[in-house]
Amino acid sequence: SYFLRTVPGSNRVSTPQNEIPQIYGLNGSLRNVKNIRTDIIDRQIQNYPLLTLLSNGKVFVAAAAANGVESYFLTTSANDGGGVWTLAPNQLKVHTLATAALYQKDKILFPGGIDVSRTHNDVEAFELQSTGAASWTPSSSMNYKRIYHTSTVLPDGQVLITGGTPCDGNNKITCNPGDAINTPEL
Repeated sequence: SYFLRTVPGSNRVSTPQNEIPQIYGLNGSLRNVKNIRTDIIDRQIQNYPLLTLLSNGKVFVAAAAANGVESYFLTTSANDGGGVWTLAPNQLKVHTLATAALYQKDKILFPGGIDVSRTHNDVEAFELQSTGAASWTPSSSMNYKRIYHTSTVLPDGQVLITGGTPCDGNNKITCNPGDAINTPEL
């Protein structure tokens, strides 16, 4: 299958998409995740997926989907069948072209992103509780709308948000170099 990739300042380019997730071993080996459901990959893991390893050994996947808000857990352990998807709670907001930061054990911050055609400054947090229950919670908004930004967890647990651009678009992200956001946020 193919997906469309838009690079600022260029035309759309059709590029083959690798539909087989692989796990890199500490010994330098790669293994394919077996029993993978490519229908979920086609819908979910397309442009800039946000994947985070949780303490239960599963990978949490939040990405842009057809409906924009679906999230999943992925079992990657060969002992657990590897490649088993289970539905997680829906996101409150779409965070395409955003970033994610694991700022505490099983707590992930999702700042900004683009929601269909509008860049936003909304922030929400995902939490996997010790009981296994999972939830999304809205948080304070950032001062700036951002896409293509970074998030870094600082030693005190705060999350530093830097860079990015406030550009809007509808699968046609158009930006000017002067649009860059140079003001960091905590």
